[in-house]
Amino acid sequence: MNTDRKRRSRVQGGWAAPSNVRSDRNKPQIPQAPAWTGKNVDQVQQHTEKKFMFQESEEEVREKPVEKVITKAGVCDLSTEPSGVSRIRFFPNFLDPTEADTIYNDLYHEVPWRQRSDFKNGESFLQPRLTAWYGDFPYSYSGVRHEANAEWHSTLKMLKDRLEEVTGLKFNSMLANMYRDGHDSVAWHSDL
Repeated sequence: MNTDRKRRSRVQGGWAAPSNVRSDRNKPQIPQAPAWTGKNVDQVQQHTEKKFMFQESEEEVREKPVEKVITKAGVCDLSTEPSGVSRIRFFPNFLDPTEADTIYNDLYHEVPWRQRSDFKNGESFLQPRLTAWYGDFPYSYSGVRHEANAEWHSTLKMLKDRLEEVTGLKFNSMLANMYRDGHDSVAWHSDL
């Protein structure tokens, strides 16, 4: 695999190149909320060449964080810690409840979910969740390799298109996770 292709295979989410704005008049209108792009959300911070490196905290946190209820559309900082700011963009009513239920049901029953094995400290164990990868290039983490899968499920493609329209970003891949019950999880990690 050449280096350009390898580099492109890792571009995901907000780091992907912005898409051209489309004007599809036949699409149903999404409830309008401000659209923030990755370029202006963090403008208050100075750009540095320093890369984020996740560091396991040696101090155990024993306090339950204060519950924060977000009701207003926009950018919200959830917390500021030594490792950085946890920030989200909230789009209320992005999906109406009936549509969300239909989408969940479609994805639950139609996506080819798989439980994979992870490797840590040379030992293999089952991931406590189900996953499905969609993207033009393979994706690997912790010894797990997802092969390229450019055949997006129609419901995921619709959601991808809607997200691109609202955010102004272009998404080229996604790792879907199915958490079946209160016992499924994903470990603390950093996506770089």
